[in-house]
Amino acid sequence: MKNSVRILFLLVLMAAQLGGQASSIFDDPAVLIDSFRNSVIDEKIEVLNNLDAEASSHDSNAPALEYLQYVLLAKESPQSRVQIAQRYLLEHEDPNLQGTGVDFLIDGVMSGIPAASSESNQRTLTNMLRETSDTGVESYRYADKQARALVMMGSNVGFDVSLTNSKTIKNYSRKDGWVVDSPPEKLQELSLKYQEKFDQSQPNEWDFFWSKFYQLAEARREQGQLLTANDPLIDLESILDGTFETKLVAQIQTTNETKTLRESAAVKAQPEPAVKKGDQESVLAEPMIKETAKAAPVEIVEETPEESTNWLLWLIGALVVLGGLGLVVRRKN
Repeated sequence: MKNSVRILFLLVLMAAQLGGQASSIFDDPAVLIDSFRNSVIDEKIEVLNNLDAEASSHDSNAPALEYLQYVLLAKESPQSRVQIAQRYLLEHEDPNLQGTGVDFLIDGVMSGIPAASSESNQRTLTNMLRETSDTGVESYRYADKQARALVMMGSNVGFDVSLTNSKTIKNYSRKDGWVVDSPPEKLQELSLKYQEKFDQSQPNEWDFFWSKFYQLAEARREQGQLLTANDPLIDLESILDGTFETKLVAQIQTTNETKTLRESAAVKAQPEPAVKKGDQESVLAEPMIKETAKAAPVEIVEETPEESTNWLLWLIGALVVLGGLGLVVRRKN
């Protein structure tokens, strides 16, 4: 209830900011939300396009209008979200809205909505991957999400791109005990394992992804092919390495603050936080974009406990000897 009141307040404030330039759709935010929810899909798309037009004509209010779009989409059903993703979000110029569209398709596939994994959606995601040209963390995230969505739809295009994420693949091959030439039976067993986990617990995107991943891997091994990328559209690692690691290494090499480097080394030396068994797989599945490039080794000279102990023993021994000599001299005197 509090969230609804806050949203309505923000929308009213947004309408006031637009002032006399606002169109009639902002006259009553509550009516707009109810009207959007009860509209047919064509009318919903029209409202969203009108919001885009308003944002273009009033740049200062673009963030508020974008927020309104998310408010309207938040209450939509999975079926409606799939349609909005197809007809509006995936075609949008804003990468954030495109990413939301991919999320809606993933949710639709996981919910068993056939339209979510349609050939047209697979073609759209494939084209988005093919047109990926930027490098860096954000580009990596978008491309990885598109590839995962394609895998969930049963596409070999997404499967090949996912295989280029060698760090994640290495983690799961080690955890699940498979190699590039594992027999189909092994991969089928893994696919069923993750499908059962997805069915028996709260739906988890990664369980669903790996069940479909191993399903595609099984089919590839049945064809006698190794589980390596087969002419992938893009290489996820090359997208990530293009800027992220280069900038980080340059930053470390140019710093002269020894204290900062010492603190960094001390933090890296701390043990990793414990991960609960149920969370272990989702942690491993996360793409390794949080890994930083290896910095040049920092040589920190410190005495070991053994060296410190020996030094103290020698000092104590010297004091004892000097004390004994002092007593002998006094007695002679």
